[in-house]
Amino acid sequence: YRAVSLIAGTIASLPMRTVIANSDGHTQRGRSFLDTPAGPGADVMTPFEFKETLLCHLLLHGNGYCAHIYGGAGQIVGLLPVHP
Repeated sequence: YRAVSLIAGTIASLPMRTVIANSDGHTQRGRSFLDTPAGPGADVMTPFEFKETLLCHLLLHGNGYCAHIYGGAGQIVGLLPVHP
């Protein structure tokens, strides 16, 4: 378990950014639901905890599942990890 914790913690500490390419070839950082993966205003887990939990599930069980959280217009606004 220590090896899984070390791998998951290291990868979870890396930034997860959404990059949008403009028509002229320049890139800029864009807003995404992955900036706050648990959803807007949710105090369930931080982005670090989300990535670490999902990676632990992936490394220990071979799969990582997430429940979708939908907004009023039917778009995905967040994800919550579900134990495999």
